[in-house]
Amino acid sequence: MECPDLEVLTDDDLARRQRARHELMGPAVRALLELSQRGELTTAHVELSAHTLGVHVRTVWRNLARARLGEPLRRGRGRFEITDDIRTLLAYHRGNVKAVHRELVHTAPRRQTRPDTR
Repeated sequence: MECPDLEVLTDDDLARRQRARHELMGPAVRALLELSQRGELTTAHVELSAHTLGVHVRTVWRNLARARLGEPLRRGRGRFEITDDIRTLLAYHRGNVKAVHRELVHTAPRRQTRPDTR
């Protein structure tokens, strides 16, 4: 079976492939984790999984490490919401998103990067 040319694929096809890749990553990592626990995991297993899923080998190793630590395979992201205040800032800066971002960063409360040692 010949691999379809990527130029022929539509955005829907690419999105469908990406969703399928994400859905199959979990079962693949669980199977690899089981092999690892039995001491039977080889690099060939990881390479085959990566090739089958269409991802880089390093991605599979990284997900396997996350699974060993009990972490989720995919990090969740919070959604950015444009509030009325941000709309006002956009209007004030005449649609200049960079200026709005600069102002938001400047006025945001500072996060402490190191634990307080006082």
